[in-house]
Amino acid sequence: MQNIANALFFARFGTKIKVSTATSPRLLGQFYPPSGAAFVSKVRPYIGSVIKSLRRISITATLHTCLPYISNPKGIGMDYALFSAPSSMVRDGFYKYWNLLDVLVDAIYVAVEKYGGNKVEVVVSETGWPSAGETAATSKCQDFQQQFDSACKRRNPKEA
Repeated sequence: MQNIANALFFARFGTKIKVSTATSPRLLGQFYPPSGAAFVSKVRPYIGSVIKSLRRISITATLHTCLPYISNPKGIGMDYALFSAPSSMVRDGFYKYWNLLDVLVDAIYVAVEKYGGNKVEVVVSETGWPSAGETAATSKCQDFQQQFDSACKRRNPKEA
């Protein structure tokens, strides 16, 4: 990543083209509560240099709330995964979480900050709900999209 950023800088594209990388919640050992999030031991030897390269840029995150729900339907309510929980479902210090996506975003912020990435922005590059396959999927894709659009207009709890 650093070599690519350097090459862009020397080609005078350094301020016009930004270098980033993608991550996913699978790289986190845990994400409940978000304040306890940390990268899994397998990636720890490498993640520090990646975050250092990003410094003040962004890290993109592929966050599908259906995956944690499908793997733990008794522990994660569908309404929480679909942005329609009637109240906050998780409290972490001063922060209240009404949906799973905010938990995942904040967990990545916390894990990145533990490696000095205080200025690294987390950008959700991909999300969604499957339209076929798993039992939870078929009828909830449209619900997810409608609720996601509304949730995007609200602030992330950690940024409040």
